[in-house]
Amino acid sequence: MSDKVRETIPNFNYLKMALLLHHVPYIGPKQIDRALSRLIVEPVTPGQFLNLSPVELRERFGLTSRAIAYLLSHKEPLMEKAEALARVVRFYNLHCVTRAQLTYPARLETYDPSPPPILYGLGYYKLLDNSSRSFTFTILVSNGACEETYVTLERIASELIACKGIPVTGHDRLPYQRLALTAQRDSHPVIYLLDRGLREAMGEHFDQALFSAARIHSIDFCDERDLVLSPFRLDDHCLGQHNRRRDQLIIALSDVVVALDVRENGVLYQECLRAIRRGQCVCVAKAGREGNRLLQNAGAELMPSDFRTWLQTRSEEVGEL
Repeated sequence: MSDKVRETIPNFNYLKMALLLHHVPYIGPKQIDRALSRLIVEPVTPGQFLNLSPVELRERFGLTSRAIAYLLSHKEPLMEKAEALARVVRFYNLHCVTRAQLTYPARLETYDPSPPPILYGLGYYKLLDNSSRSFTFTILVSNGACEETYVTLERIASELIACKGIPVTGHDRLPYQRLALTAQRDSHPVIYLLDRGLREAMGEHFDQALFSAARIHSIDFCDERDLVLSPFRLDDHCLGQHNRRRDQLIIALSDVVVALDVRENGVLYQECLRAIRRGQCVCVAKAGREGNRLLQNAGAELMPSDFRTWLQTRSEEVGEL
């Protein structure tokens, strides 16, 4: 995609087209990317797009026959859906970022073999700005960990937060919640990745707490401090395959990946292997389950005893500290 294309600021019709295409079955991520890139160069309204011939839809926008058939047989509901969702995005000041925009996270394109064609977000989007002096990190723990592991997780998180680290986490697994809680206690920014749509997770008015916690009434989301992201459509429910996608994006958006207690051959183990092969900064605890040892054998570094000193030696990878 050329820089000239990416410098163009999409307008309201482009937003509606992105939302429309994301709700059409039989269109994969690469097809959505191609269509949205073409729409920046050759903008059309949703109405004009839906009145194009099947030949034009195939040759100009790369759509498949099944997608074209669905488009042409569902014109009115697709138009209504796109209009309604575009109003929601604008009214609640949501982010709807496509790969054709400069604000799309570069690290997703660098590390993810198939980046989401559209990211939906709410909150402080500048947390993804690589020019800031902070860095991002995540701490990975497979299901079934003991309380001692979670205590260690919170200690490591506190150390990394003190070094200006911004945690990247989820909202519906205990390890991810404990990571978020550590930052919340210090009113520190958090980047959340969801395994479902933004409205599905946060309610109709996008003001619902992401999760409740013991001893704390709820975990409030602060849109002036935190950022929540989802590659899924606003109302998508959680599906099993979404969990892996969430974990992939959490790791892809993290400058530092700490494998604290990873189960062999689980999703987190497989994604850590991919991160190591991509050259990401992955460190692993010496203790923990068998996956930790295997990750070390695969090239992960041993977790340091002093993260501040360790980070200073890795400044080129995780930014100035």
